[in-house]
Amino acid sequence: IETHGFPWELDTAFRAAYGHSAVRVHGWRGHGGLDMLDLLHRRLGETGVDVLTEARLVEIFADGERVTGVAVERPDGSVERIGCGALILACGGFGANEAMVAANMPEAAHARYNGHEGSQGDAIRLAVALGAATGDMGSYQGYGMLTDAQG
Repeated sequence: IETHGFPWELDTAFRAAYGHSAVRVHGWRGHGGLDMLDLLHRRLGETGVDVLTEARLVEIFADGERVTGVAVERPDGSVERIGCGALILACGGFGANEAMVAANMPEAAHARYNGHEGSQGDAIRLAVALGAATGDMGSYQGYGMLTDAQG
């Protein structure tokens, strides 16, 4: 907030709930999620951080212990190889991957998933193939504020 000039503040009216033990929701009064995303992308661009959208991670390249790049697939099927000095796998998990959900949290295997269809666990699968460890793969947070068919 201070380093990048984000106008957010801790929303102390949003009580710790749904499994959270502390108040941790930040907001921007009078603005919504799209405003926040626009500001985040603007700040990322200003600091030289590349954000790839509409690109699916399909491979991670490594030279021994060091990640050297990735391959991403675009919606038209083209594959782009990109070198990197560091890689952060910030993924949406695997909630849209029925097989991974069934294997890691069988009690939720038949639950309706309301997240992004791209949350297929690709980053997890590729990182594990490189030797990464996983933990708490059976953890999830149910959210009871959605209703069928209104969403």
